[in-house]
Amino acid sequence: MLIRRAKESDVRSIAEVHVASSRATYGNLCDESFTVEAREIAWREWMPTEKTFTFVAENESGIVGFANFGPTRDSYQGFNNIGELYSVYVLPGNIGSGTGYELTTGALEQLRANGFQAVTLWVLESNQRARDFYERVGFSLDGTTRTSEKDGQHLVEVRYCKKFS
Repeated sequence: MLIRRAKESDVRSIAEVHVASSRATYGNLCDESFTVEAREIAWREWMPTEKTFTFVAENESGIVGFANFGPTRDSYQGFNNIGELYSVYVLPGNIGSGTGYELTTGALEQLRANGFQAVTLWVLESNQRARDFYERVGFSLDGTTRTSEKDGQHLVEVRYCKKFS
């Protein structure tokens, strides 16, 4: 497994992982507009900048996961320099293989190297598998929630934080 910084030529593969993983995880929350083509357009806009990064996990079959991260998009009390893990997605067939762990630890190492004091992330409260994973890699709930509506469903997200020592 190779973890590396994403290149422009990876966008289609990142979009494919994003759609496959999202559909497997969120099912009916992904409507018909959530396509590889739409995600590819979005990822071309989101590709890394000076301050944001996307890492991909690649094996002999190609890109099997990605992590996207950078400065927090939230206000956060108590720290001056907060990073955020925006997303980690792994193809369903690679869940449990260590891919998510390698992507997450790679992202955390890069954020720490960039001088961040802590890292936050948001996850659906109902996504217990992801919550268990983030807790295993050292994240803790910070007590902050946010809610939204999607297709008549009330969604609650919880925020996690990991402080660098």
